[in-house]
Amino acid sequence: MADNDNDSGLGALLMGLGVGLALGFLFAPQSGEETREILVERAKEGMAVAADAMEELKLQAELAVANAAEAVQCLKERAENAVAEAQEKIQEAVREGQDAYRNEFRERQAETDARPLYPVRNSS
Repeated sequence: MADNDNDSGLGALLMGLGVGLALGFLFAPQSGEETREILVERAKEGMAVAADAMEELKLQAELAVANAAEAVQCLKERAENAVAEAQEKIQEAVREGQDAYRNEFRERQAETDARPLYPVRNSS
């Protein structure tokens, strides 16, 4: 929104400068030489104003770029943190799965060790 205000302000400034020059030509009470000198002086003033406006726009653009770079850096850090958290959760889940597997393996191993190696007959 602020960019549109600056653009319209610069356009209005340049339009006003043009209208002023045209009216100056039409209603100039001075001689042609004096009018040309005044017009040259006013044109130089207009160029200075335009140069100042361009410098202001340049500074605003630099600020916008700096703000964008800061926002990108912030998003990058947030993404890195999210990835690190996800990695930690995955590693924890893998560790828990490994522990569960080991426990189940030990339990089955204990059951297997408790059984005799040969078939047992019932003596009835």
